Amino acid sequence: MEHDQKHPFQRETALQIFLEELDMPADSTGFRLLTHAVLKSAENPERELSEIFDEIAAEEELSARRVYRSIRHVVLLAWENESLPRRMSVETFIPYAVRWLLESEEANKS
Repeated sequence: MEHDQKHPFQRETALQIFLEELDMPADSTGFRLLTHAVLKSAENPERELSEIFDEIAAEEELSARRVYRSIRHVVLLAWENESLPRRMSVETFIPYAVRWLLESEEANKS
């Protein structure tokens, strides 16, 4: 008997796998903060990144600048490891990751 049942799409798990495939260190603070930023941005893609960084900073008891710098570090690592198609800033990488996540979620539905 074949089961054609799909497993529910787990945003956070899918995103973490995507980021790990880009050679981002999963055990780093930047990885965790980036995951939060992408998930928050995916909930409302029109939301300003600075607002998201401020919210994460408050949750993590960090400065928004520290959140940004930690995320920038892992994005630059991925570029240096030649895992990104081009050099991206934090401001371009997060929407790129959000698009990937939302497209993956949509593809999982069909």
